[in-house]
Order: sequence, then C-alpha cells, then structure tokens
Amino acid sequence: MNKAAFDTKQWDTFWKVWNRRLETLPGAKKAALFQAGQAVDVLLERQISTQLNDPRGRVKRWQELRLGAGGGYAAISPEGDTVRVSRSTSNKYTAKDITRYLERGHKIRPPSGRWKRYRPRVKSRADANGKHRLVGVVPGRMFYSWTKMEATAAAVRAAREEILEWIEGFAEGDE
Repeated sequence: MNKAAFDTKQWDTFWKVWNRRLETLPGAKKAALFQAGQAVDVLLERQISTQLNDPRGRVKRWQELRLGAGGGYAAISPEGDTVRVSRSTSNKYTAKDITRYLERGHKIRPPSGRWKRYRPRVKSRADANGKHRLVGVVPGRMFYSWTKMEATAAAVRAAREEILEWIEGFAEGDE
C-alpha cells in the first residue's frame, strides 16, 4: 500500500519564508520609486547643463528628490533655502524663486534714459502669438518642461529594473 504523507514542517517553513518576503513588498515599491526619481533627476541635470550656463552648478545643487511619506510619489523640486544673489544689494531670493525665474522667464527693468550718454539697447519683440510687444523680457530656459517629456519612460524603465532585481532576489531566497 502506498501512503501519501504530507510533511507539515516543510509547508510551515515555506510559508514562513513567503510571509517574510511579502512583508518586504512595500520596501520594494519604495526602492523602485526612489530609482525612478533618481532616473528623472539625471535627466533634469542633463537638461540644466544644456539649457543653462551654470559653471558652479548651483542650480543643479538646489534640485532635490523628495519621496512621499506613504511611498506614493517621487518629486524633484528646488529646495527652499535663501540665496544671496549679489554682494552689492541686500536682495535675497530663495532657490525656488530663482529656479522659477529661470524656468519660466522674467521681466527686467527698462533703462531710465536719464543718463546723458544713453542709447536704447533694449530690443522689443513679439510674443508667441505675435499680438503683444515684449520689451525687456528674459525668455525661460524650460529645463523642467523638457525633462517632463522624457520623464515617464525613464522612470518606468528604472522602476522596472529595480522590481526585476527584487523578484530575482525573491526567487533565489535572498534576505
């Protein structure tokens, strides 16, 4: 007579390992989200390098990667530190302000024209619609906007690689 025996010890060991692994699943999601954020951060740094002349790399240093408290999102934004723009004036701006001005553009003060050797050098140009004349406008560099176009593909690729590494370790039984 053949008897089929079921070893409960092996069954219990199997479920202990799987339960431990399933407890680490939120950690895998957070790790994948972090890798996705870092991939987008690399794209942003590349765009800042190409769109902006920043020899000291200050604008790159101001950008920071933030993860959501529950692990639901990753965002890259400038830090909120106060930055001293020039030594001659006491104007202080935050890194967020300067990044916004560089991203979207800003107006400049037109010359007063009171100096005796004044010659107007500020050129006016039409806006994108061709309706309004723009005098004294610095165009934006749009490095965030250009990054946004490639961000999804890079983030998904990085998160997929991280999850695949996690699955390989899960299948091999690594702790």
